[in-house]
Amino acid sequence: REFCLRIIEQFDLQTCVVTLGAEGATGVSHTGEVITVPADKVTVVDSIGAGDAFSAGFATQLLRGASLEKALSMGNMMGGLATST
Repeated sequence: REFCLRIIEQFDLQTCVVTLGAEGATGVSHTGEVITVPADKVTVVDSIGAGDAFSAGFATQLLRGASLEKALSMGNMMGGLATST
């Protein structure tokens, strides 16, 4: 939380996200809201592209006005899909 708040302040961001691999992801908003969403269990075939897929799912939801929790969930789902196919 403290790391993300420093990054948010330093770069004037709205949100900071830290992906946690099989543990999911945590997001911190500029207001100090902290949300952690666990990842779905998947059988990992290859982890290449997981971060890109997470980012695409997360950003798409956030830009559509979704909550931080929903955006993190979509990012986790897309990252899991990318690793398991």
